[in-house]
Amino acid sequence: MPFLKTTQFELLSSCLTGFSIYELRGTGLVSSYLELFQERIGSQVFSKLIDDFSEISSGDESNTCASIETQILDSPEFGPAGRNLIKLWYLGSWPALSDEWLERFGQSGSNMAGIPSSTAYIEGLVWKAMSAHPMGGKPPGFGSWSIPPVRIDKPSNTSRTKNV
Repeated sequence: MPFLKTTQFELLSSCLTGFSIYELRGTGLVSSYLELFQERIGSQVFSKLIDDFSEISSGDESNTCASIETQILDSPEFGPAGRNLIKLWYLGSWPALSDEWLERFGQSGSNMAGIPSSTAYIEGLVWKAMSAHPMGGKPPGFGSWSIPPVRIDKPSNTSRTKNV
């Protein structure tokens, strides 16, 4: 069962971030983010979210990510957690969930905002998204300032990241 939850977490993260499962695995942070996410939103909400996501993703795969916005991100229960997961992947930090959310959907083990590790900052997806290097983390090399940046055109779906 842990493998299934990890796989579903990877699929959910991929849909929410727009990065492939392989790119997410390449950060080396899947298992630590899975653990942090489950701890911060609570086991019951996490299990319900994974079950709901599994139901959505069991249908037409091409529709799975499109359905995330309406069924997960627009949900009062799952939306705040999903947006925090996006922020975690992109920025390497977890914002605290609102008091209103905690009162309505249950107290989790820990509701602290913070950066889970130095690796989270270095491997943040924001750096890949803007074709940059994390300052002080992965220097681009001597004289790199003299070379124009490489533009990587990825298909964008801005509707998936609204209200983040």
